[in-house]
Amino acid sequence: MSLFAKDDLPPAVSLADQIAEVDRELGRRRETYPKHVRAGWLTPGTADARFAAMQAVKVSMPCDGGRDHADRADRTLRGGP
Repeated sequence: MSLFAKDDLPPAVSLADQIAEVDRELGRRRETYPKHVRAGWLTPGTADARFAAMQAVKVSMPCDGGRDHADRADRTLRGGP
């Protein structure tokens, strides 16, 4: 599979590997976004929105024996319990 062939199906990736990749991306953004804001490449609002979107991806992923956590994710993102 090519990284750039839009019609190819991605290989199977375990949920643990997907979560690890989201964590890696969050760490990268946590490190680089402040630099990008200072350099003027991103506005603070755009950086915050993109970081929040990636956090939402992680929160909405099933992470407990395959149970659906969409309801928990929705409550968390809205500031609820």
